[in-house]
Amino acid sequence: MAGKLHLTYPPNVSKVTAQRRRAQIRGLGLYHLPFVFLYFFSLRSCVETSGVPYQTALAHHKSKGYDPDAFTAKAADVKKPKVVDDWGGAAVEDDPWADLDADEGEDDASASASAAASAAASTVFVDENGTIVNATTADAEEQITYETPPTLPAAWLPEFYAVAVFSVIATTHVLLCFAQHWSVKFRAFMNYRETDAIKDGSYLMFVPMPHQGKAEIVRVNALEIPDADAPGGVREMLWTTFQRQRFEFVETERGGGANGKARGEVREVLTPVANALSSYVRPTRGLTPAAVAAYVSRYGDNSLRVPLPTFMQVYKEQLMGPVTVFQVFTVLLWLMDEYWKYAIFSAASLLLFEGTTAFSKIKNIRTLRGMGQAPGRVNCLRDGRWEDRNTEDLVPGDIVSIVRVAGGAESPIPCDCLVLRGSAVVNEASLTGESVPQMKDALSPEAIASDPSKPLDIDGEHKVNVLYSGTTLMQQSTGEQPTGGVAANLPKTPDGGCLCYVLQTGFSSTQGKLMRMMEFSSEQVTGDTWETLVLLFILLVFACVASGHVFVVGLRDGKRSQYELVLRCILILTSVVPPELPMQTAMAVNTALLALMKAAVFCTEPFRVPISGKVDTCLFDKTGTLTSDQLVAVGVVTPVSGAGAGGEDGEYSELTPCAEASKAASLVVAGCHSLVQVDGKTFGDPLEQAALRGVKWRFDPRSQTAVPTEHMKDPARDEAMKAAKLPPPKPPTRSWTGRPMVKILVRNHFSSALQRMSAVANVVQNSNDAPAAWVLMKGSPEIVATLLTKKPAGYDRAYRKLAEQGYRIIALAHRVLSTDEAHRVKDPRCPLTRDEMERGLTFDGFLAFACPVRTDTPDVVKALKASSHTVMMATGDSAMTALHVANEVHIASGGLERALTLVASGGGGGGDDGDGAAPTLRWVSAKTDDATNEPIREIPYAADGSIPALAKDYCLCVTGAALNAAAVADGFSVGGDGGDAAKDVKGVGRGNGGLWDYLDSVVVFARMSPDDKERVLKRLKQQGRHTFMCGDGANDVGALKQAHVGVALLSGFGSANTKKVDAAGADAGAVATTNKSEVPTEAKAETFSEKMKRVQEQAAKMKEAKKKEAIARKKDQVELQALQKQWFDEEVNRRTAAGEQWAAFSAMKAATQRMIAETKRRAEIRRRENGGPMGAPGFAQMMAEMEGAEDMETPKVKLGDASMAAPFTSRIPSVRSAVDIIRQGRCTLVSAIQMQQVLVLSCLISAYSLSVLYLDGIRSSDNQMIASGSALTAASLAFSYATPVHTLSPVRPLRSIFHPANFLSLIGQLVIHIGCMVYAVEMVRRATGEEALFPENAPIAIVSDALKANATEEQRSIWEQGPPFKPSLLNTVVFLVETVQRVCVMLVNYKGRPFMMGAIENKTLLTSLASMVAGAFICAFEVLPWLNTWLKLVPLPSFDFRVRILAVLGVSVGGTIAWDQLMLLCFAPQILFAAYRDTYRALPAPRDLVKPGKRAIAMGVAGYLYFTTGNVFVLLGLFYAMKNKVI
Repeated sequence: MAGKLHLTYPPNVSKVTAQRRRAQIRGLGLYHLPFVFLYFFSLRSCVETSGVPYQTALAHHKSKGYDPDAFTAKAADVKKPKVVDDWGGAAVEDDPWADLDADEGEDDASASASAAASAAASTVFVDENGTIVNATTADAEEQITYETPPTLPAAWLPEFYAVAVFSVIATTHVLLCFAQHWSVKFRAFMNYRETDAIKDGSYLMFVPMPHQGKAEIVRVNALEIPDADAPGGVREMLWTTFQRQRFEFVETERGGGANGKARGEVREVLTPVANALSSYVRPTRGLTPAAVAAYVSRYGDNSLRVPLPTFMQVYKEQLMGPVTVFQVFTVLLWLMDEYWKYAIFSAASLLLFEGTTAFSKIKNIRTLRGMGQAPGRVNCLRDGRWEDRNTEDLVPGDIVSIVRVAGGAESPIPCDCLVLRGSAVVNEASLTGESVPQMKDALSPEAIASDPSKPLDIDGEHKVNVLYSGTTLMQQSTGEQPTGGVAANLPKTPDGGCLCYVLQTGFSSTQGKLMRMMEFSSEQVTGDTWETLVLLFILLVFACVASGHVFVVGLRDGKRSQYELVLRCILILTSVVPPELPMQTAMAVNTALLALMKAAVFCTEPFRVPISGKVDTCLFDKTGTLTSDQLVAVGVVTPVSGAGAGGEDGEYSELTPCAEASKAASLVVAGCHSLVQVDGKTFGDPLEQAALRGVKWRFDPRSQTAVPTEHMKDPARDEAMKAAKLPPPKPPTRSWTGRPMVKILVRNHFSSALQRMSAVANVVQNSNDAPAAWVLMKGSPEIVATLLTKKPAGYDRAYRKLAEQGYRIIALAHRVLSTDEAHRVKDPRCPLTRDEMERGLTFDGFLAFACPVRTDTPDVVKALKASSHTVMMATGDSAMTALHVANEVHIASGGLERALTLVASGGGGGGDDGDGAAPTLRWVSAKTDDATNEPIREIPYAADGSIPALAKDYCLCVTGAALNAAAVADGFSVGGDGGDAAKDVKGVGRGNGGLWDYLDSVVVFARMSPDDKERVLKRLKQQGRHTFMCGDGANDVGALKQAHVGVALLSGFGSANTKKVDAAGADAGAVATTNKSEVPTEAKAETFSEKMKRVQEQAAKMKEAKKKEAIARKKDQVELQALQKQWFDEEVNRRTAAGEQWAAFSAMKAATQRMIAETKRRAEIRRRENGGPMGAPGFAQMMAEMEGAEDMETPKVKLGDASMAAPFTSRIPSVRSAVDIIRQGRCTLVSAIQMQQVLVLSCLISAYSLSVLYLDGIRSSDNQMIASGSALTAASLAFSYATPVHTLSPVRPLRSIFHPANFLSLIGQLVIHIGCMVYAVEMVRRATGEEALFPENAPIAIVSDALKANATEEQRSIWEQGPPFKPSLLNTVVFLVETVQRVCVMLVNYKGRPFMMGAIENKTLLTSLASMVAGAFICAFEVLPWLNTWLKLVPLPSFDFRVRILAVLGVSVGGTIAWDQLMLLCFAPQILFAAYRDTYRALPAPRDLVKPGKRAIAMGVAGYLYFTTGNVFVLLGLFYAMKNKVI
């Protein structure tokens, strides 16, 4: 639109628009002005017409001969004593008030007997002198008369049309105000308008991405900031804050051009995270005070404080919600209809529920506040001086010294910062899920010198140089002061810390982003918005038809006032809109989240729980996920003499122990790694640790030197062995002699994109040799082969042979640098680049690793495949290794003979930089001929839709290179960052039947880069698949974020839950086993006996654990009491010696605090050993079985036990969390759909029942509404908190309520229920006459002033209000039928198996529903007369009538059940048959029913005897029998 401002904004924001406030009057919008005039005219109309209805009615009654004065209190007969009923008297047959007392509600047949039984009751009356005297009930009857007066409205009441107009205006105005609170977009429409200029005081409306918080309208502020490019060196910055993140507006094009548009950009306030590399190492004296003040204004402080609102603030916000306002409105309507008890009950329940929710929100905010690290101290360079500053004072651009806190305490990194000098070791578990510490080096002077203007890339190339906030510093070093180069003038830290440059602070930092993600993604989870709106529309249409019918009939009959008709119609409209409808998904999700927490799975995005129930495609990483990340170096394969780089025979050694590797291969392993040592423990990549252990070398991180183990002195070990009288360890067998040593000089860290790592080291091959500079490199065999001087003969065959055995292969190579090159390694002026280092290499051999499969991985894969999931693997390993593991875990089958791998040759490859020629693709067998070394099978690749057919006969494997080549061949572009996964550049729509159209047919994706994995998931989503990704580590973050459901599996568990493999590769037996019942391998429901056995085993384990805990606590108590006395004596002596005055008192306090701390410490240790209260089954066992546990710690996830890597984080070394999440997701999805069905049907039945009653002028009693409301609420709670079945069903659940099986079932059930209700009402009318007697006017009491003066408040209110309710047969029948039908709705629509426990297994639901049905039968047959009296039910006319009503109920129940099953049979037969099969298996055997049956019969008999006789000893006997297991 011309003249409007066109804004660009960050990709994590859905929309940003520029706004300016509309004109206002004293802060109020102009939209209030029309309402002021409307109020004036409508109120004037009300005043003018006030009393008109009264005068009209009075004139009408006078014309009919009525005397209005006869109905005033003064006209009553005062000569006789006036009775004051104290409600102790008997009920009178003609007394319409008798039904208000619970003891006086007998029917007409028993009224006289009741009166005679209570004739002696005390009644008082007032004589003519005002004296209160006693009288009998018979006397009381004579003193008060009840007459039915003509209908006279209140004397002040205006005309109906005036009141209606005023009500509509007021309601519209109130809704208009509330709507602005509920919808930011509507508020913007009413109070703001879009503008084409942003300045100080303007507004921006931010709309976040779905499930990432709510939209906001924020004010734009102006700030003067220094800018060297601006005139005067200063420019105005327009900024604002959204979701605790600062944004700024930058104008990019002024209006007035050809298109008349102004253009601008809303971006995050630029922090120095992408400046030129040279800018970070310029000579500096730190920030000046003026610069600090300017930066604080621009970036804010380095605080992560989340404001904590008061309870009243949160409570007010809860009460302002649309659902709550609707419920309050409904309560007011009930009050207007004089349902006092029910309205008060509903209001109290509502306030209590919202109060509980408010407390829960405050608790969550407190938890979030606790995630932010406490402020600490740090040395900061300011204005040329090192100052000790609070970490909250830091701003981007500061120079700081990062040092570990003394005493070994955790040292969190206070902000994102760039390491300029020194190095650090940090734990980044909160970011990547990897608990393996990471080494961070200083920004390389060589990299700066090679390209000074190159921007910093903190998420890519320079990630190894950045310390992220929220991570933990484990070790640091100050580094060496360079003598020249760009970093020579950097200051030296005063405390030995590493010198760092602050990049981002506060909520802009990495930890701040995680906190913001967790805060704003935890909003209430709702169901599908479109489905909810359609359901509400259907409900409103039905309600409008019902209320319109009531209104039209009421006006035609003329028996009710227009006010009453409108009130009743509005009640019908509100009854049909269920306030719980938007919340039903949230209730099911919260239940699932609690269950997942108990399984050690934590979620940061709850809305993904129901999505997990729709998953049909599962993708797993290999190393660290399906297999352990604790690799075992099983051996090395090296070229034999003559088969090296220049050899032609291609002979290689057999797999030999790593310690016997060649000297060159040993030097590469010992010197090419990133291992670090913290507190005497070695940390780093598990592969590198395994390799170093395998070659029997030791690495000293302090000197960066590695030597063979036999040449490294270890006095502690020698002393220990000497004390134990053990012989010295036997030195390993070597294939070489001498005392080699390697000292690392420079590291080029591992890169997933490059698939290699290298280092430059000084190498000494013998003790007398001079050190020589070597380039040491390791990487994937394919990449290393391209960097060799000459690829050796037999290279591919040797590598393939190892890969076919399932080993993970690393190629080793080296190059000896020339003297000139060696000098350039440390020369900051002309450094040796990485490309110059990694060329002309000599091949040294293959290092083979065994990667043990998790013990329960095959079972998990079988369970997923049996439950109709497509299971695939995506790994960076070679195709042969991946296929071996895939067969081992049952992702693939048939071995290498049945596997086909896609191979690309020629052309430009799959990259965007290729020459454009289409590569040649073919499917080749993974199995080669032993004689020719050629594949035994080869099939041409064809993009003709034949891939699915090929996948039925073979297991397809695709590498990343072949995948990209197929995209080029098929006319797809793999896209770049932020682009689509695959775009059809040929314009053929979905595609031409090539690989990218059938990615779900592939079983294994090998040699995949992180970007390749992400693109595969994007494409699968485009094809309509619901994806699940499980991985570990930073390499999988993109794929985990891209999947519908991503699970980050923590690393660092070592060999837990695996089988141990020795160096020779032989199976040494199971070290850790997982209970097979925990991960069922078949989609087969448990039998009742199996379930009971499992439950009993779990209960026994819990009982045993509690017993052990009690014994341990008792033991601790004895020990701690003795320790407390010892500590007290020590403290007293120390404090007395120090001259402290109150030594004994303070010593007792200190000793007690120490004892409490020790108690907590011991309890925490036991909790960790046992897996904790929320530990998953088998977690403690896995922890205990960790190999090398003395060198590792259990991974800890900070910030709420979740990482930024994925929405779900699993804390156990197993992929069985996939089964847990999908089970809970299916249960949540089905629960949400069934709750929608129940709410819709219940509301429609309720609306129809109200319309039936209101048509005949009949109402329900307060007690009826309270009883049915309470019982149905209890049943609804039990209904919503469903438990998933223990196994995954082979069928997937229906995903929508509008699936024909669900929607047609709902329509049919409604027709059956309404038909039965219509028939029951017709039965009542035939039994009581063609038309039920309509109570035109209520009787009123004629009472004197003297009697009123001596009456109680309750009696006065009763006399003045008149009888609010009179029982009738129609009310009784409608109440019973409606109650049973709503119970039937729950029973029929409870889906149960095969996705959740069946109705018979949900004891709470079954008990509540059975109780309601039993109550209905008890009321129908008057088993408990007092219950009928309390509920205001009248007796049914005859036994035949009772039987017919019960038959109607039976038809209603049986018909809806049959119809629902018929719809499933027609539209989802597989679910129906699976439910029958699983239910049958879950049924208890007859012998299992004997004891429960006896107990049920005994409870029923005891209950009947108690309620009929009132004998409490019956209950005592039942309790004794159950306690002593007699029944």
